[in-house]
Amino acid sequence: IECSAMSHRYLGDGFDIHGGGLDLRFPHHENEMAQTRAAGYPSAARWMHSAWVTAKGEKMSKSKGNALKPADLCKVFGVDAYRYYFMSDVQFGADGSISMERMVQVYNADLANTWGNLCSRVFNMTKKYFDGKVPEVPADAAARVANPMLPIAEGLYAKYDTCLGQVDFTGAAAAVQELAGRVNLYVEESAPWNLAKKEETAG
Repeated sequence: IECSAMSHRYLGDGFDIHGGGLDLRFPHHENEMAQTRAAGYPSAARWMHSAWVTAKGEKMSKSKGNALKPADLCKVFGVDAYRYYFMSDVQFGADGSISMERMVQVYNADLANTWGNLCSRVFNMTKKYFDGKVPEVPADAAARVANPMLPIAEGLYAKYDTCLGQVDFTGAAAAVQELAGRVNLYVEESAPWNLAKKEETAG
């Protein structure tokens, strides 16, 4: 009953999400639902339970020495990269097998290569060719140049919003990553640095 009382005191009559591990689903959360509703409060709109997180498919334990501590991982990868890994590579609601090797792989592929290269290219070219200011888009740009990124960009919000509504963090991260990957590919295909060199030569 103490969980019901604390939830009502600190979160109000109702709140969006109540989470916990699978081992808390029954009887702990079943009892909490019944107690809260018996007291006349609606409780949480959605009850979520995470599945098991293992180390290379094995249960983590001190005796095996395979436990991965969040604080230690944050020291290696940083808090944001740590969060990104669990949102993108560990599907909520399904068992997840994690490892340092896989974390490094995701970090390098998604964050360092895709986002790191994209940001580096865009920022450096903006600084070099436009004095660090984002230039205005010509009014006839859409008619003159096909934009292969437009279909992905136009559908991104709806896809992202749908994924979050379904508590599908992995799908939401993948939707954003798809656009970043296509933008990166577009930069490689169009090679704007070559165009800049031609214009400098012509000038």
